[in-house]
Amino acid sequence: MKLRSRLSPASASLLAILAFYTVLLIYLAELRYESFYTQEWDLGIFMQALWSTLHGRLLYDAGDYVTFHTESLLIIHPALILLPLSLIYGLYPHAITLFVIQALAVASSAVPLYMIGERFGASRPALIGAIVVYLLNPFLLGSYFYDFHLEAFLPLESFSLFYLLMRRRYGLAAVVFILGVFTLEIFPFIALFMAIYFAYDRFGIGMLAFWRRIRDGTYRMYLYFAAAAVLSYVMLRFIEHGLVPALVTPTDVQGNTIGLVWRQIIYLFMPSAANYQQIVYSVAYWLLLYASFGFLAFRHPKHLIIALPLLYFSIILMPYFAQYMGFQYGFIFIIPVAIGSIIGLSRLKSGRSASLILSIALILLYYSVIYPGARAFIFKTVGVEELLALLLAPAAIAAAAIVSEGRAIPGVGAQRGRRNLRVASLLLAVLVVLAAADFTFSPLNPNANAPNPPWGSGYTISYHANPAYKYMHDLLSYYETNETVVASSFLFPYVANNLNSYPGGYGPSTFKYLPFKETNLPQYILVDAFEFNQLPSCIQNALVNESFYGLRAWIVSSSPYPGSIMLFQLGYSGSPAIYTAEPLVFDYRNLDLGQGSILVRSNSSPSYYIYEPPNHGGYATMWYGPYTLLPPGTYRANFLIKSVGNYSGYLLTLDVATNLGREIIASEPLYGYELAGPGKWTNVSIEFTLTHVTPLVELRGIWSSGATSLYLANITLEPMQVPGNTTVIFPWQLKHSPQMRIAADGSLVGEDLGPQTAWYGPYIGMQPGLYLVRYNMNSSGASPSDKMQIEVTADYGNVTLYTSPLCAAHMRDGSEFYLLLNGSYSAVEFKAYVYNWSGPLALENITITRLPSSALPLAIHQIYYPCELDTTGAGALSDGVIRAVNAAGTMVWYGPYTTLYPGIYDVTFALNSSGAPADSTLYLQVTANDGSVILREVKVTGAEISGPTPITIPLTLNQTEQYVEFRGYAVNWEGPLELDYIELNGTMTGGVPARRGFGSSGELGYLAEHPFVDWSEDLYRVLHRGLPVVHLGRIAHEPPDRLDHLLRRVRVDQGEPQLPVRRYRGGYDRGPAEHRLHDRLAERVLAGRGQQDVRR
Repeated sequence: MKLRSRLSPASASLLAILAFYTVLLIYLAELRYESFYTQEWDLGIFMQALWSTLHGRLLYDAGDYVTFHTESLLIIHPALILLPLSLIYGLYPHAITLFVIQALAVASSAVPLYMIGERFGASRPALIGAIVVYLLNPFLLGSYFYDFHLEAFLPLESFSLFYLLMRRRYGLAAVVFILGVFTLEIFPFIALFMAIYFAYDRFGIGMLAFWRRIRDGTYRMYLYFAAAAVLSYVMLRFIEHGLVPALVTPTDVQGNTIGLVWRQIIYLFMPSAANYQQIVYSVAYWLLLYASFGFLAFRHPKHLIIALPLLYFSIILMPYFAQYMGFQYGFIFIIPVAIGSIIGLSRLKSGRSASLILSIALILLYYSVIYPGARAFIFKTVGVEELLALLLAPAAIAAAAIVSEGRAIPGVGAQRGRRNLRVASLLLAVLVVLAAADFTFSPLNPNANAPNPPWGSGYTISYHANPAYKYMHDLLSYYETNETVVASSFLFPYVANNLNSYPGGYGPSTFKYLPFKETNLPQYILVDAFEFNQLPSCIQNALVNESFYGLRAWIVSSSPYPGSIMLFQLGYSGSPAIYTAEPLVFDYRNLDLGQGSILVRSNSSPSYYIYEPPNHGGYATMWYGPYTLLPPGTYRANFLIKSVGNYSGYLLTLDVATNLGREIIASEPLYGYELAGPGKWTNVSIEFTLTHVTPLVELRGIWSSGATSLYLANITLEPMQVPGNTTVIFPWQLKHSPQMRIAADGSLVGEDLGPQTAWYGPYIGMQPGLYLVRYNMNSSGASPSDKMQIEVTADYGNVTLYTSPLCAAHMRDGSEFYLLLNGSYSAVEFKAYVYNWSGPLALENITITRLPSSALPLAIHQIYYPCELDTTGAGALSDGVIRAVNAAGTMVWYGPYTTLYPGIYDVTFALNSSGAPADSTLYLQVTANDGSVILREVKVTGAEISGPTPITIPLTLNQTEQYVEFRGYAVNWEGPLELDYIELNGTMTGGVPARRGFGSSGELGYLAEHPFVDWSEDLYRVLHRGLPVVHLGRIAHEPPDRLDHLLRRVRVDQGEPQLPVRRYRGGYDRGPAEHRLHDRLAERVLAGRGQQDVRR
């Protein structure tokens, strides 16, 4: 009660206002955080700096480290006040702790400002109104809502210092001075010119008479403060460039401390090379700042002494800092203007008729400057209105200054008796107008809310949290706190309490010292759709072009900002956690209008439609966007469209695109007959599949014919399967033959099929990488010999990526294979060509799982069954094996026309024969490209096979081979011959494997582009190119059968020509003369053992 009795109504009102104001600021700042408007610069860097101090690193923040390679924030700003703040932050390490600190500092600054006005004799009601104007000032609020900054302490410290110096409380003033010095390096200049202000206010120009005034105690105190200000600035620069680097920076990267200190001091006298237009913007900034206080500061012109260093700094030295209301520098520049305005308010004299002129002048002046000036200031355009306002402003300011002296205006004093309007009521009216105008131009105005407003980042606030925020805690639960993580700028504050967190940048090459590259990637990546393209290039490539990362968690959101949020984990291959904050519905708020399109209001809702009138010239874009980010998966885009006219022809093309429209993912023309009818809304769907993380996805309406009126209400994007490393292609996405149909359960079914392409499509894009593809199929009642060919092609079937057979006897529940892509492909299809299928066949889906690059090298085991091979008249399929009897000069089996990737393999033919003469001869071949390329060939005689006998051929591939066959050619085989199966074992490397064989390729004239490397190839180059035989004796230790393919490529020195080859199913039929050549060549190699020079 005793305390309450001491509070005047004005003081109680002030405290109530400040309490409400503080709570409001904290609440709105937290909402801004929950709306993802806070950034790495500067909330994130302060959170991380305070956290790191408590965990062993002195005010370290990754933002400054990756930008300037500094180990401490103190090297950027010698703000020692951060050390005690870190202890407060440690009590509750959350963004709201900094919001509370900053809100208390800003609100508390009104107290010394109020006391200054009270000391100068201003009425308390007027002071309350002026404080409200100050608290609602757009420059103050714009600075406050821009994250967290130490500049927020400067108004409180500066106003307190001014008040204490005015009251000559020098001890307390010294304490405030020390706090200000330890806050920011700009404070010594504010203190210096405050000392000059009070010296001039007391002694006038006589303050320059140093020796005459030195004996005056008050003069000496001002002198002490001035000297302390100069010395403290030098001290701060020494701490910044000397002391702190010595503590935290390695010796080999420390600079010249004294040189850096002097350089900082010299910079104070080196004006910026800013052009004229930038200076105009800075002048407009200051005019707007004065206008926001109704130019009351010019009723106290001495405030310009305090403003002088700030004017010099912001107009001459660094004009870039005074161009946006929504940056932290408003905390600094508002100091002299607020002091001048609060003192100018007290100078108004009651009973002056000129006060009416003052009120009108202030209001007119405010609006004459604020509106055109704001347009020039915000949109960076200087036109006639802006220049006029800038020219009229000094005249209006001069008029206000005349009024401030209380001089009568001619012609006004005579009306004093009739219009005796008191200053108090008029002043309150002026203050109300100022408060309303300031609110209009402040971030508190909901219309100022935008992700990237031209006013500055402090204008991005919201009165409600983003729906995605409620899932952020769940998403971050999948992230290990101490692991390395790169986060996009607006998400960085959520992971700032981690020494291993790094910002994602403001462009692909922003951060020079980011410690990551293609061979050293972070464990986690946290990114939103709005900022994906701002990630460093190595991170984008790892997400889009490589299979390093798996999607760990996904917050689905269609909001224009920040859009969907995704957490990727290095090496993760499981299913992601999915949280739907907002359905993926895009409308006029997300989409951009094409030329000729307009927005029209809906009759049934407060929404708008995109409308394109007819006869606009034709073939224009109706809409484009929304440039969203999508993880791998299968999607359906539903376009809600209607047409007014009864037109059945071509309307426009709906497509899904990325890379700013340069890459088409899916495209479908839309015709009028596909719509429900004139004036009726119709959902038109496009299905598409993404095999990798895809940014900048557009759902467009292009090439509009203009034949009739078209409306678009919205586009709904439905994820058709759980996105992640596995993509599912459903039957409804595929094209199929007339004999196939979509069943009620969604599967693709057919029965008793003849030769046909059963299905194909869906024409998707695929990036380089290793994939595991599975056709999930089933069949019952089919003949064991029923057969199909699985194919993966690109470019609408013009490029073969993979092929392999499949017969019903071994289909089980589908077919699984690896797909290795060394480049990007478009229009990729997953086909099935049926040779014959007597029973039912059903395809459930096709899954594509992207494997990490670390999966290579990959062990391969594959069995090719006889039913998957082809036979000639000499061989026949019986009881699951291929049998031939007395085969001579014929190809017994061939096929299966499969794909083999680079690697080292063993091909094993499981043969069976009994009673064959020793001179019976069989050639086992591995060919490619329909037999036109012989990869390997061995000769097998009857003496080598007795009963079940496996024959293994080593095979090394340096490139992908298509249409690979494993053939059996019988030269003269007497008796039975059986093939049980062919087995492939080995390692797929995906690149150039280690060669089988001996050393130097240069000695034998290797050509790197040759598709395979083995000993027979070495000898071929010796014979064909006339190269000296080097290490030929080592070749002689190889089986002579491996030299067989030379007979079709060279002419040996015996002069016998290479005999013509008779083609058969892409292969050949060798004659007896060729076999004799082969034998003689082998004998010569064995006999010479490298001692004779064999030439062509």
